[in-house]
Amino acid sequence: MTITLDGSVVPVVVEDEKIKKVGLFDFMNDLTYDKNYLLDDHTEREFNAYMINKGMGQNQDLIMYANEMNKSPGLSKLMVHDFYFYAVKAKKRYGKWAKADNDDKADLDLIMFHYTVNRKVAELYLKLLTKEELENLKSINEKGGRAKK
Repeated sequence: MTITLDGSVVPVVVEDEKIKKVGLFDFMNDLTYDKNYLLDDHTEREFNAYMINKGMGQNQDLIMYANEMNKSPGLSKLMVHDFYFYAVKAKKRYGKWAKADNDDKADLDLIMFHYTVNRKVAELYLKLLTKEELENLKSINEKGGRAKK
């Protein structure tokens, strides 16, 4: 509160603090290392229990906790958060997330083009085709021009 020389009170203008958006990795870091309890009324909307369970399952020492949470899919966000917050020991973890394998993408595209089928059917065809048959398909559908490097 500020008072001027004539005795009048100058109202204090308070700027609204911008609330930082909390993401998945912020929650993961908080639950496993920082232990700051980020979950509140403002951040509850961003908390995704499915993705947290999936993230916890990526670390070898947390996979059993994730398994316990997967056994109870109807729990509230608060319950899931509190379970991990209080059960997991604070420790820096450097787990990598599993990613889809793209080695078969070119083969799937070739099968989809040649047989004019969708991706699911092409995946089934890929399981059935031998390496020789796949090489034969590649030679049949080979296009001219320069190859990309």
